[in-house]
Amino acid sequence: MSTLTPPVTSIAAPIPTAPSAPMPTPMPTETPEPTDTPTPIPPTAMPTIIPPSPTPKGGFLLLPFHCDVSWWHIHSYFDLDPNEGSIRDYLGRTDRWGCVGDLWTNTDATCDGHQGVDFVLPEGTEIVNATTYCGIVEFAEDKGDRIGNVILIDHSACGLPFKTEYAHLRSMMVTAGERVEPGQVIGTARGDTDTHLGLYKARAAAGGYDLPVDPYKDVLDPNDVGYWTVENSPQCQQP
Repeated sequence: MSTLTPPVTSIAAPIPTAPSAPMPTPMPTETPEPTDTPTPIPPTAMPTIIPPSPTPKGGFLLLPFHCDVSWWHIHSYFDLDPNEGSIRDYLGRTDRWGCVGDLWTNTDATCDGHQGVDFVLPEGTEIVNATTYCGIVEFAEDKGDRIGNVILIDHSACGLPFKTEYAHLRSMMVTAGERVEPGQVIGTARGDTDTHLGLYKARAAAGGYDLPVDPYKDVLDPNDVGYWTVENSPQCQQP
């Protein structure tokens, strides 16, 4: 008898798979050592620089009182017309007689022949040397009911060829021959009337006539000189 040989069934051997590559291990991040060099700041826009305004033409006059005064106004300006019976103030207003403006309600007023600027101030307000120069008191006297106590300061010895006059004062704190410094208190205001500030161009000749001049710039004459420390805009003085 012959032996039957069972059919051979071929079984495919499994195909080995390549092992998966291991994930790379992340490298540790090195922390930089601290240094003294500051971290740079991103540049920012530069601020706009506004150029300064031109310096105004300056003079030598300040207001004859300190900035801490509670109130004040101008009662009367200088009469630019030297002829009797006619008036012209620095604003250009004219009149034949009397006054221009309303002395009681309008601070821009003046009267015929007025040689100075009058300030209405609280009673007892300290009146000071109104210039940025020293000076020598020429006189400090009671001149009568019309102008009362008057102080005249000559600033020529200190390099300023002008004199300043202060009238209608309640009291006087300086005497003839005394030297006064810029801003020094020289008297007090009466309060029941205005305090007068007069400005005179001093003459060198002994006994010469002092020429009264308007402390304000004459707006009708562009070549005229303003004597205030800021052109045509008087500044008060710090106590």
